[in-house]
Amino acid sequence: MAAIAAMPDATADQVKLSRDEYRRAANALSPFKRILDAYLLQWFLPDNVVRTLPRGSSAADLMLEFIKSKEAERFFNSKRGRETDAAIDRLAGRDRTLAELILSAAEQRRFFHWELEFPEAFYTPRPDAEQHVEMMPNPGFDAVVGNPPYDVLSELENDVDLSGLEDFFDSAPTYQPALMGKNNLYKLFVCRSQTLAKDAGLIGMIVPMGILGNDQMVGLRRLFLQTGRLRSVDAFPQKDDPERRVFREAKLATCVFVYERLASSGSNDQPFVARQHPADQIDPTSPSVQLLGEDLEKYDPVNIAIVTASQTDWDLAVRIVNSHAIQKLGSVCRWYQGEINETVARQKGFLADSSANEVVRGAAVCLYAIRAASQGEDLFLNKQRYLRDANPGSKAFHHLHPRVVMQNAAPQNNFRRLIGAPLSAGHFCSYKLNYTIPPACSVQLAFVMALVNSKLADWFFRLGSASADVNHYQLDNLPCPRFCDLDPDDDRRASAFIEKALKPVGKLAIYQRHDERQLDRTSGWNGV
Repeated sequence: MAAIAAMPDATADQVKLSRDEYRRAANALSPFKRILDAYLLQWFLPDNVVRTLPRGSSAADLMLEFIKSKEAERFFNSKRGRETDAAIDRLAGRDRTLAELILSAAEQRRFFHWELEFPEAFYTPRPDAEQHVEMMPNPGFDAVVGNPPYDVLSELENDVDLSGLEDFFDSAPTYQPALMGKNNLYKLFVCRSQTLAKDAGLIGMIVPMGILGNDQMVGLRRLFLQTGRLRSVDAFPQKDDPERRVFREAKLATCVFVYERLASSGSNDQPFVARQHPADQIDPTSPSVQLLGEDLEKYDPVNIAIVTASQTDWDLAVRIVNSHAIQKLGSVCRWYQGEINETVARQKGFLADSSANEVVRGAAVCLYAIRAASQGEDLFLNKQRYLRDANPGSKAFHHLHPRVVMQNAAPQNNFRRLIGAPLSAGHFCSYKLNYTIPPACSVQLAFVMALVNSKLADWFFRLGSASADVNHYQLDNLPCPRFCDLDPDDDRRASAFIEKALKPVGKLAIYQRHDERQLDRTSGWNGV
């Protein structure tokens, strides 16, 4: 194969010669391909064959036994066509069935064995025997470049049986980082490329921008940090303007990453550059930031989001997460998703007419206040029916507590990404809300609400957000002051100091609050 790659193809005769040589080499590899096809068949055996397996025996045992059997040797060594047909005719019973299944599955599933399709990238001749080869000291490709498909591997959407394929992915260590949430094909391609590149080989792909921050892609980001290092990331968030987005036919934010695969553990002490471009071109003058893997893990230990921010913003964020005076909000309060899923509640008959309890939805939440929902249809709950069989310790009874509620989705171009409001006890929440309650907080709800509605929290959140979602882990990750215990005297001295400092501007601050927000003294927020 290496010799064929070096053959000239300038004339028709040279093309014919290289084609004939390729066929000869491919035929020589045919037995090895067929053996690997047989190995893969274990995940795609029909049920009627699996049911014939002896107790305690697996499909893998069956295929290994067949590969090693003397009866199947002629089949594995035969060339395609009549020679293979003759070899199958010599087999009987289950052996014949397996041989036929191997051929049909390989054709239908299009089994592809990289090491045999491109042996020149993985093997080298042994110095002591001209006709034998061995694995290269550093096998694989120098570079893997791709624009993988973005489709979801779904039986429902594709109207096919994917059980065998999904079982294969579940059993292969190569694909484990991709198996979180939906099986987007591009995630599987990224994982596969990591095993095809040689040590110090480069991988470059254009993929959805969600790979930078979506929680379902965290396995890929961990893969980048643990098996190599990122060299660069170029993000293209524009998706609304067809003339300026990367793919005119697809309303999708994308990014291009370049990653270096390393056989040793990941090198997080070398920075990489992340840039965010306004349109579909890589512009060297676009805002960029130098990122360290270890800083990303400190900024967001759970999700390891790759930020696309200014260097000034990122340097400040790193200082914040490295400060001993700062802790994560998740260490002082726990967040929940709203208890009422409209689809489930409708199926179970929990919804009712307007005379029942109204369910608070995301459209009803604005900064510091609950209002009439700005869009969508109102939902009403039959409280008695909903609570009749509910566990007293479940979320169903969280309505007994006051809460801080937050929208769990806000467009990336929204004036605020984090929007929280107080909700009094007695109300139910749609699953489109996040919330916390006093039993889940070691600090006051009013403090939590002030923190999540602060400009600091909104700024910090935007750095690592790659979608419109506001997830629990992102709220847990917000910076929160670390409090120390004070004795009563210390507490009084601190209060007196604060009152003295605020006295000259206190009335002015309250007046401005009333003027800007048009709040009155019945609002309950005069002292904020």
